[in-house]
Amino acid sequence: MEVCKVPNYGVPTWGPNRKTRGLLASGTHSMLKGEEQSLLRISKYDVNSPSGLVLQGVTQSPAKFSSFDWIDFKDDMGIIAGGMEDGAITLWDPTKILDGQSTMENLKMGKGCVSATQIHSGVSVGSIEFNPHKKNLLASGGAEVLIQDISANIKAPSV
Repeated sequence: MEVCKVPNYGVPTWGPNRKTRGLLASGTHSMLKGEEQSLLRISKYDVNSPSGLVLQGVTQSPAKFSSFDWIDFKDDMGIIAGGMEDGAITLWDPTKILDGQSTMENLKMGKGCVSATQIHSGVSVGSIEFNPHKKNLLASGGAEVLIQDISANIKAPSV
């Protein structure tokens, strides 16, 4: 049974805990103002909304998302990891995206991005996933599988 269908919402991941359980982050790629744009949207699932999702915050990314995951690593809001089509891994702070100032009318490039590292040498990151038991470990799949530790320095994770 289909509950909700939202066009142009792309690659999704649900919030990881009770505080974020009704939130859905999605990496999208669409035409806005005559230009192609890649967006990270955080929406609240609402059965009473006509579309099913109510936009809570949005930011612009320089590259297109190909995979996503979200874990409650540093605090209740956690970290969102984006695997990008250009082989980069990006880490995002959802608190900064959900500050009440991030709307489609005032998009900011990279707002909430805490790290962007070229990991997979130009090969699309087809899969990305945090370890649910050791939340500081992030596995990504491109041309190979790599595991990063984001605990020591979230801005420059070690491989």
